[in-house]
Amino acid sequence: MQRLLIFGAGSLAKIISQWLWESDKYSVAGFVVDDGYECDKCIVGDAIPVISYSEAKRQYSAADIRFVIAVGYKTLRNRARVAKRITNDGYSLESIISKSASIDTSVKLGEGCIVFPNVTIEPFCDIGANNIFWSGTIICHDVKIGEHNFFAAGSLIGGEVSIENLCFFGFRSIVIHRLTLASETLIGAASMLSSDSESAAKYVGTPAKLIGFHHEYGIQI
Repeated sequence: MQRLLIFGAGSLAKIISQWLWESDKYSVAGFVVDDGYECDKCIVGDAIPVISYSEAKRQYSAADIRFVIAVGYKTLRNRARVAKRITNDGYSLESIISKSASIDTSVKLGEGCIVFPNVTIEPFCDIGANNIFWSGTIICHDVKIGEHNFFAAGSLIGGEVSIENLCFFGFRSIVIHRLTLASETLIGAASMLSSDSESAAKYVGTPAKLIGFHHEYGIQI
């Protein structure tokens, strides 16, 4: 049984811990937070402690433990920073995949991805590390996805789309086939993107229109 540390102590961490509690593949050793944010309280059933990252490094070696990143979409650059810190310290990231997700055997899935129930990923997709696919997301065939992206529930990505890094897709957003999305693109809820995107740009509507940029601070929801 693989032992895991969950980095994060919010709602996403609680959801992931519930999945892991029901699994016979994993055991959760603790929730991990940035130094100075640890507390005496346990998150789930008064059984799983919350510890600082420094304490986690003291207690667990990379050979003993793997990390799951449960930092959500509030600040995507922070999710990327957490992943970089953990991997630079020699730890590996575990991908957590719901039993009801449908992922074709030809798909290449990077480490540290979270795949929620009823997600579909069609053949020949190439997906990088540390992405989150919320319930009902559909990734069509031959899509290339970079790292640290967030797909909210019901997102639909057409075939042969290329997505860079740190992008956010709102509820029921649609990207039509064969587009290229630059890093830190944000697509609003129920919006449909029908043209290539610019870097650090926000698009809203159907068809989606450019309404602003966020170069300085990145995507913050």
